[in-house]
Amino acid sequence: MPGSAARIDHLSLLREHFFRLLTLFITKRCLKGKTAAGNLLLHAGGKEVRTGNTPTGEGDGRHGNQPERMHGGNGKMKKAAVTTIAVLLCLGLAANGFAGSATKEECIAKSKEAAQMINEKGLDAAAAEINKKDGTFVWKDTYVFLMDLEGKMLGHPMKPDLIGKNLMGSTDKAEKGKEKLLFKEFVDLAKSKGEGWVDYMWPKPGEDKPSKKISYIYRVPGKDLFVGAGIYE
Repeated sequence: MPGSAARIDHLSLLREHFFRLLTLFITKRCLKGKTAAGNLLLHAGGKEVRTGNTPTGEGDGRHGNQPERMHGGNGKMKKAAVTTIAVLLCLGLAANGFAGSATKEECIAKSKEAAQMINEKGLDAAAAEINKKDGTFVWKDTYVFLMDLEGKMLGHPMKPDLIGKNLMGSTDKAEKGKEKLLFKEFVDLAKSKGEGWVDYMWPKPGEDKPSKKISYIYRVPGKDLFVGAGIYE
């Protein structure tokens, strides 16, 4: 969908702008301190910046290469290194923040894009792309998966061990007595309506307690296949 694609492009531009600002900030700090940390190679936004290393007083006959001066420089190096590490950690957190969570509109758009690829390039080529962890159909905090109408998993970028397995008898992670056959519901929806949403309970990554998740299911036009993508509510 054009709207969701525009939002993704906008977030990419924000991340790139942030990386450039961060690179400029660290470069200025290194130049100002004139320590050996100035030789740090900074990787931000796919670019490299190397700052110089020019010890204060070098060659003036007064302070160059004195032991106590070197000792002080080592202290500055440690401070600069700690500062750089802290800033880079913040960079990682900020990048995640910019990325945000996937939306329902994006799940629909990506699922239909995957279905189109299946019809245009064939099942094998599309399944190969869907199975890539860094592929077109993995974005933000979700991904597209691919199944057939028999309940067999054909494509899953995060759990390749599921590929080839029939999951019709598998349940979600709801409390005992309230479980649902989520994959059977996926199949039933794809067969009957062709597209729609299924809600179920599933743990978020890194958590044990299940949370409510909804997945969009879309039958590939003219095929006994369907794709899907989900988000947590």
